[in-house]
Amino acid sequence: MSRHAIRVAQLLALIVAVFLVGACADRPRPGLEGQLLWEYKMGGPIYTTPFLDNGTVYFGSDDNHIYALDARTGAFRWRYRTGDIVRSSPTVTGGVVYFGSHDGHLFALDADSGELLWRHLAEGPIRSAPVVADGVVFGATYPQQSGGDLFALDAKSGSLLWQFRASLRGLSPAVVDGVVYIVSRGRHLYALDAGTGEVFWHYEVGSPFTLISSPKVEEGIVYSSSQVDVFAVEAKTGVPLWSYRTDQAVYSTPEVEKGILYFSTRDKIFALDATTGELHWSHEEEDARFSTLTMVESLVYSPSGDDLIALDAMTGELRWRYPTGEVSFFALDEEVLYVGRQSNGLLALDARTGELRWDYWSGDNHSSYSIVADGSVYLVADFGHVHAVNGHSGELAWSFQTGIGLERLPREEDSVASFTSSYGYIYALNAATGEVFWRFADDDYYLFSDSVGSGDVVYL
Repeated sequence: MSRHAIRVAQLLALIVAVFLVGACADRPRPGLEGQLLWEYKMGGPIYTTPFLDNGTVYFGSDDNHIYALDARTGAFRWRYRTGDIVRSSPTVTGGVVYFGSHDGHLFALDADSGELLWRHLAEGPIRSAPVVADGVVFGATYPQQSGGDLFALDAKSGSLLWQFRASLRGLSPAVVDGVVYIVSRGRHLYALDAGTGEVFWHYEVGSPFTLISSPKVEEGIVYSSSQVDVFAVEAKTGVPLWSYRTDQAVYSTPEVEKGILYFSTRDKIFALDATTGELHWSHEEEDARFSTLTMVESLVYSPSGDDLIALDAMTGELRWRYPTGEVSFFALDEEVLYVGRQSNGLLALDARTGELRWDYWSGDNHSSYSIVADGSVYLVADFGHVHAVNGHSGELAWSFQTGIGLERLPREEDSVASFTSSYGYIYALNAATGEVFWRFADDDYYLFSDSVGSGDVVYL
């Protein structure tokens, strides 16, 4: 497809329903197309995830509308026009559709008729899906130069219950036992009453460095980190319990396991007592930075340069090291670690000993990601090349070449592996053999949003 054709395709969006003939008892012959049940075209792309409720599919579009269609037939039920693009995925509960728009309004519509029940004007565009709990709708404005706001509305009337202005970073809050914990774009951690928005307490980090991680609440303690500090405060009072200063930037989100908090900097992995902040151990590595460490029972796993290492979770002692090459991902399934290399394939290691079980060379450069399902590992490489590898033996079960990049991870359900490529192609393959059950293709469209499955139909 030419660049011009792609640009034209992006101006026209569609939502389609595809019949999953591959999931039925009577399988079609290889190569048959997936049966298109219906399609509906809009005047702009769709970035929201469709919401299915009571036989209706709801979704927003960049043509400034939210739509409701019959989920089985695609018949138009209603649409509602807002003042700007709609990238807030809708939430439907109690017969009401809640969603936000870039025009700054949070809307509540009758789910059956699309009639406006109420709308609330916030102080910035809304891109996240509203959260509805205990008769309250929580919304957040998208961070602008001054940051975003958090607000709560009465679900029936739309009246503002409370609003919190604190130049928020847009990081996800933690909500535990009626308390909302959230960090600002500066150096503050806040605890709010979920019902009133009252600030129970706030804690200011005692350094010039800004907060960079979402708060994590475990056993009555809130943990977070700045660029060089990891700290803990009491969840009820905000009283600081401890703070630990590193000499390098904190790269990983703090993780708590069995009373120990783990995190990493550029060349060290740390284990602190989660209650006192006392250092249990630190382990120096050439390059230990990674978004999240993985802890399983007595071991901590982390990439380090071109190696994957396992440390004793209690002592920090190196248990094993394996020269994997640069790691693009790793996933633990039972007692096996599947490790994807940045180039050329996948290997499986014994999670306890680090011994090589098998090494699969794909022949592709820049292997990007995988999933593990029902004994198979699906490896995705450049240009839409999918490899299905037997998780026990490392033997190639099958491979499939789309010729263009994949937009979504493969997923397996009812022995069918399905995935979506760029420019509107959807594939359903036999998960065991790679046999093509069907392919749905429409060169006129580019698929932006995640798909939603219901029964034997996929909506996207």
